[in-house]
Amino acid sequence: MELIENAVRCAAGAPSGANQQPWRFVVVTDPEIKRQIRVAAEAEEKESYEHRMSDEWLEALAPLGTDWRKPFLEIAPALIVVFRVDYG
Repeated sequence: MELIENAVRCAAGAPSGANQQPWRFVVVTDPEIKRQIRVAAEAEEKESYEHRMSDEWLEALAPLGTDWRKPFLEIAPALIVVFRVDYG
């Protein structure tokens, strides 16, 4: 957890326009929340792979062996979720 906290601390202070750091980080370790994130991410990715991505893009991804399935979202001990903060 110390490594994750250090990574988030570094990312949170990274330079940004007007030094506003328009992001927030949330570390997720709860298995049920990770499962819910996986379900939502896979639904979105499945839609992209099946309806949004061009054949050219799918061909570029083919050598990587990726698809819409994201089991690592539950396997990883922690997920770092990044939220955008809008100002004004």
